[in-house]
Amino acid sequence: MGKEMKDRLKEKMHFVKKVATTEEQKLKKEKEKTGKLKIYCKLRDRIFEKRMKGELDEEMLLLTASLLEKNPDIYTFWNIRRQVINLLSMKLSEESEEENTNRKDRIFRSELLLTEASLKANSKSYCAWFYRLWCFKQLSNPDIAEELAACEKFLKLDGRNFHCWDYRREIARFGSHSAEEELKFSDRLINANFSNYSSWHYRSSLLPSLFPDTEKQLIVDRQTLYNEYRKLENAFFTDPEDQSAWIFAEWLLLSDEKGKKYDIDSVHLLGLMFDFTPCKYNRIAVSYLSVTFDRAIKLTRISDFVVVKMKNGDQWTPFKNSEMVDNRTFRASNSYRFEIDDEIAECHLRPSLGEPYEIIDMEQGYVNFDQIYHIYHIKCKPVSEARRIIIEKLMDNCQELLNELKVEQKKEILKWPLLTYTFAILELEPIKMFSTILTNLEELATNVDPQRCEMYEEMVMNLRINEKLRQKIDNVQRIDILFRKVDGHFVGKMKLDNLGLKSIDHLKYLSSFITRLDLTGNKLTNLCIFEPFRRLTHLRLFNNPITSFKGISMLPQLDYLSVIEMAMNDLDIKDDFALKKIRMLEFEESGQSVKM
Repeated sequence: MGKEMKDRLKEKMHFVKKVATTEEQKLKKEKEKTGKLKIYCKLRDRIFEKRMKGELDEEMLLLTASLLEKNPDIYTFWNIRRQVINLLSMKLSEESEEENTNRKDRIFRSELLLTEASLKANSKSYCAWFYRLWCFKQLSNPDIAEELAACEKFLKLDGRNFHCWDYRREIARFGSHSAEEELKFSDRLINANFSNYSSWHYRSSLLPSLFPDTEKQLIVDRQTLYNEYRKLENAFFTDPEDQSAWIFAEWLLLSDEKGKKYDIDSVHLLGLMFDFTPCKYNRIAVSYLSVTFDRAIKLTRISDFVVVKMKNGDQWTPFKNSEMVDNRTFRASNSYRFEIDDEIAECHLRPSLGEPYEIIDMEQGYVNFDQIYHIYHIKCKPVSEARRIIIEKLMDNCQELLNELKVEQKKEILKWPLLTYTFAILELEPIKMFSTILTNLEELATNVDPQRCEMYEEMVMNLRINEKLRQKIDNVQRIDILFRKVDGHFVGKMKLDNLGLKSIDHLKYLSSFITRLDLTGNKLTNLCIFEPFRRLTHLRLFNNPITSFKGISMLPQLDYLSVIEMAMNDLDIKDDFALKKIRMLEFEESGQSVKM
């Protein structure tokens, strides 16, 4: 190559930007990161040094601001700013009141600008939103409309930013913004984007108070329900794959008004049973009380449903036993079992808070048949005409969508219309259309939404339990065999064999009554799942893949247990002691019965 050509190439190369190699890029980024870290550490150390010296001054505001603009998640720096501003505000007292107010407002408006810059770096910073709310409330004449508009700008960037939604609700409440205005805001966001889940959710907190149903059959009055459904229809057919409108539809249509309230007023007492032990050798009488509710409630609320009076004139108070104390995660439960010392005089109960107390026969116990039969689809409560009409309309829309999507071979979009259609059938005809429900759930689990197959399989298991409980033996339903009385006492016997059950959580509503349980031929893997069933005396678990006796201590009344043969060692003290108390232990493979 001639010298002239080399010079030309060299000249061109000087004007071509060199592309860094991957390794060079890594080194460059590491160098930049190291440099930024040094600056950060230097500023951080300077801030803590000044705080140690008590130098809470304007320089501290400059130092913390430079860091918070880039990383707003350091709550300590926000707290330092609050301390500095409070001190500066106290020093304003020498001036006139009007001048003090104006200066304070300038300080807090400056802080609002800082939070705005910080939120641009991270719009989901708890610390920045919390600090912004504090600053806004310090203003002498806060502009609610302007702040709500600022929130709307942030929500346009991310409609599901729940930090901003929470902040906006606080501002609306602080400014006494009406629910009607908030509903219009929700309308505006949904009309702009049907996929705005947070806005649909916000409606669920506004509509019941604005448009209550006087007949207490619907979550909102009938006209509002129809108006909301028209909005939902548009969303369904515009984007059937999006979950937002479907979830709102389930809330609005597919459960009754009381079922949506997760408070103590909607709780029902399902059952109550006493077990009395005979007094021996001048010992104090000991009784056992089992109670079950349709929802988990806290221990302190049991006395709102059950009042036990003692013969000495005292009133019994539910208390935590040693097992409850040991369980750190214990919060609330559907079922409880208590040991009561001393003799009981009488027991009063009420099925719900809206009903009067009644005295019960303690030997007979109490069963809330209406609620139990409804839970297990033995005898479902009637659906009001207004709800039936709108649910049938929903089913028609789902069917129409399913037919269209199947023709277009868009199986991946079938999930929400198929699931919602199935929920609608469960609401209206859970017994009559049982086979259709199972078919739909199996289709969802295997072909349409396999990622959530375990959820659908659990629903199928629960429905199969319901079906089994409806089956008749000698013209008597299985569930009624459980409540059959012999010598004035419930038999407490239940057989649910060969159903492929992996869980028995659905049976927890019957835990106060079951004493003999046959679960042969299922897929249960451990004994800990039987914790709610503390009245069990007989438990058959042949042909279940249980490999350990761990958890056996949770069944204090157990006399008989049949399982596959397995090791009895490596148990803790409680389980080892409980296992030795069992009178008859029968092993499946050997057919051997062991008297303990």
